[in-house]
Amino acid sequence: MNLRKLATLTGLYLPLQALACEFPAGFLQRVSLDPGNLVVGRDAPVGTVIYPVGGGFQTVKLSIERIECPQETTFEVTTPLRQEEGSPWVNPGEVLLHIGIPNVALVVATSLGTHSGYWQYIPGQGRNGMGVPHREIVRPVQEGSTIRVPFLSSFVYDYRLVKVGPIDPGMGPQSLNGLTLATFTSSRSGRVLELVFTGGTLNVAQCGLPGSPSQQVRVPMGTWQVAQFAGAGSFTESREFVISLRNCVGGEVPGNSPTAYLRLDPRNGSPVLDAPQGIIGLNSESDATGVGVQVLQYDRTPVRLSEEVPIFQFADGDFEIPFAARYIQLADRAPTAGVANASLSFTLTYK
Repeated sequence: MNLRKLATLTGLYLPLQALACEFPAGFLQRVSLDPGNLVVGRDAPVGTVIYPVGGGFQTVKLSIERIECPQETTFEVTTPLRQEEGSPWVNPGEVLLHIGIPNVALVVATSLGTHSGYWQYIPGQGRNGMGVPHREIVRPVQEGSTIRVPFLSSFVYDYRLVKVGPIDPGMGPQSLNGLTLATFTSSRSGRVLELVFTGGTLNVAQCGLPGSPSQQVRVPMGTWQVAQFAGAGSFTESREFVISLRNCVGGEVPGNSPTAYLRLDPRNGSPVLDAPQGIIGLNSESDATGVGVQVLQYDRTPVRLSEEVPIFQFADGDFEIPFAARYIQLADRAPTAGVANASLSFTLTYK
């Protein structure tokens, strides 16, 4: 009888650590994140996700053997960053975490478990209920006569940087190093896990021009005989030109590539005749009739007028953006000779 009792007690024995869902004494895992040198387009709209774009949860293994949790345990997931609830620039229920860079904030979701029957998230906001800050409770689940015991072996995290207001174009690179995104504190073991930026910067993506902002780009269109036009829609040979960009601050991190946009608008009396086809009329200095000027991209597709057109994604450096222009006959009636000038203003934005 005594032997059987002893055997029964031995069979029920579990280590204290497993019974208590405790981490080893003094355990603290610090997970370092370095997103690299990020940029946000100078003219990116408020609400733009700076990084990552289309990212998902990342899984990180704990630096210890798995810990079984046959007893209920609570983890407080907190952050030292200033919190803002109800922002219109994130999803309902998500909390903005302000990082000290004006009008740039983080949204973070993380958990030691998964969204399953073992785990409860309070208040259950943000992605999968794991938005920071929150409380998560892990407990065994009884299924019939079986008690299923959860265990800890890894954790998941997801974050994104969001533009939440105007950003000073001249702010220069801002460090992300040293920001603590989240800390896990166990009701049994104290602080056990930290998620920290240990590198990374954020700068404004933009380019300069080789001259003054009001610089002119002159395109010599050449002299053409009226007889060279063969009817409505016929055109001359193209004349190439470039818009030069200098000292660009661009992207180097995958998924964080800014785009330069070009907008062309009429000036000096040149009317827009066909915006989708990039055709503008002659200006007030001209006396030729029956022709307009068509603006083309390098591949000879028309540049749409009076709207922002994406031109290219850019990195650091200097760039020459190639374009072309040509005369185009506007109607069946033959053009008449004379001065044939057209004028456009161009605006570059970076998003």
